[in-house]
Amino acid sequence: MMLTEDYHDPLRYLTAKHIQPKMEYAEVIAPFFKDVTAEQIYKALKGMVFYHKLFLAPTSGKRKALFLGMKAVGKYDSLHDIVMSVKPDPLCQKYCKVLKRQYSGAVPLAASLIVQYQKKLFQDTPLPERFHETFGAGEEWEKLRL
Repeated sequence: MMLTEDYHDPLRYLTAKHIQPKMEYAEVIAPFFKDVTAEQIYKALKGMVFYHKLFLAPTSGKRKALFLGMKAVGKYDSLHDIVMSVKPDPLCQKYCKVLKRQYSGAVPLAASLIVQYQKKLFQDTPLPERFHETFGAGEEWEKLRL
């Protein structure tokens, strides 16, 4: 639903194209994860792109082949949702609305934070508490409304 609103064909759009598997990037990412090496991060990045391309099925032939293979190895039930469905899933509509609402609220917040950061840089005003928060969902992430 959201891809089509941005004029992307969900069956053909490589949503992992922003992932650039490079060792130099892996070396930057690794320190954020305890007991994970840059090599492991690099391998994971390569795997994400590889498997996304593998399960990207723009044609009915590839879809059939993927589903047949999943059934042959007994993994259809756990893997078939990895392949983008041909028709939008109505169960996703509610979640897409939540994401759109959060995004529309995030844009003015981001603009405000940029201005506040500039004030810190050029006028030495204190940074708001928001700058000390992490990107995580927080301890009560399970209570987020969908």
